Amino acid sequence: MSPSTQSLLLLAFVTLTQSTTTFVKVANAGLAFEPSSVTAAVGDQIIFDFVHGNHAVTQGDFSNACQPKGASGFNSGVVTKSGSVTWTITVNSTDPIYYYCPVANHCQQGMAGAINAPTAQSAANYIANSKNSKSSGEESAVQGGTFGTTSAASGSSGSSSISTATGGATSSSAGSMATGGSTTASLATGTTSSSSTASASASAGAADTVLAPALLAVPIAFLAAL
Repeated sequence: MSPSTQSLLLLAFVTLTQSTTTFVKVANAGLAFEPSSVTAAVGDQIIFDFVHGNHAVTQGDFSNACQPKGASGFNSGVVTKSGSVTWTITVNSTDPIYYYCPVANHCQQGMAGAINAPTAQSAANYIANSKNSKSSGEESAVQGGTFGTTSAASGSSGSSSISTATGGATSSSAGSMATGGSTTASLATGTTSSSSTASASASAGAADTVLAPALLAVPIAFLAAL
């Protein structure tokens, strides 16, 4: 393998380990997601931070506001605990993603948002459609993301410590984090767990670049030997 090929492979590994984490506050100041519109690349993570409880994050569809996308969409279930629960999703494509809170009439009051929404079908347009919808639908299954906990909520620095649980989002729970309607959301635990520290800027939804050290540990000596 030539030195130039080795350099390209190493660069590819480093690029793959870079991702952006964006924090979205849930009910930080009223019935809203802050920010309501974010842009994310494939592999980026969106962390919904439940500042106040009795809310949920459910993926919807632009053409059918306040109604769940179904089996292919994510759904946190109703989180009743305030200030220490996060719900993390990973962006798998740059297609528009719309979401809302299905609790009571929260969606009709504008509690909705979007990821990678185009100008013609913006988050603001989706929120406007939500306010005109007659009812909200709730997805029964908790799916498409993982729960974590937030401690030492940010002060002026806006930093917080995030502990994420590995395994499926519907696996057995060490402690229930959410109940409501037909949906019960629990802190996801698996056979292994990991914790990470993420920094958020003082403004809601600020993004930080996170490097995954495990993937960076590709043996350069091994590549050179090929």
